[in-house]
Amino acid sequence: MSSKTTEGKGNWLDFEAIKASATVEGVLAHYGLLERLTRASDELTGWCPLGTKQHGKKDSFAFNVAKKTFQCFACKQRGSVLDFVAKYQGLHLRESAEALQAIMAGTAGHAPTPRDN
Repeated sequence: MSSKTTEGKGNWLDFEAIKASATVEGVLAHYGLLERLTRASDELTGWCPLGTKQHGKKDSFAFNVAKKTFQCFACKQRGSVLDFVAKYQGLHLRESAEALQAIMAGTAGHAPTPRDN
């Protein structure tokens, strides 16, 4: 048995499986951001939703749908879809994983604005 296994329900989260099961479009649609971005092949680009209002250029933010990674060339934030949820909502990584699971399951509450909670 793995040393990472703990007693009790819900103590252990498989972050890689959560990231693999998530869809970028689903996450961005949940936050009302999908329609603000322009698709070009595997990239969704536009204003960065993480920084100050419309910082950088209109195409400074890019989310690679296939790789499930994002980067903003203005505020220098980058990471996985899990990191995006954490940064967008101001959550710790574990809370972000739980939120991402709820978004993908369709059980998440209202779509918060950045650091709404």
